[in-house]
Amino acid sequence: MKLKALVVDDHKLLAETLSSSLMATDNFEIINVCHNSKDALWDIQLHHPDVLLLDINMPFAGNDLPRASGFDVLEEIQKKNTQPK
Repeated sequence: MKLKALVVDDHKLLAETLSSSLMATDNFEIINVCHNSKDALWDIQLHHPDVLLLDINMPFAGNDLPRASGFDVLEEIQKKNTQPK
């Protein structure tokens, strides 16, 4: 069984290289490669990846903008996972 992975990095060459390297193994299925936090949060909700390769040093641009640091993405994931259902 392959692990579903999401690659998130604002440096496109690095993100594509990581994705290609993981796809070369039999262990990972890359569900998407994202270059900003907005797309990452959408794909996380949509696909529920098993593995998240997240760039922590993405530029911070505020909560309502499409780019934020990797720490902001982690905080959003934590908020959504701790909300009552």
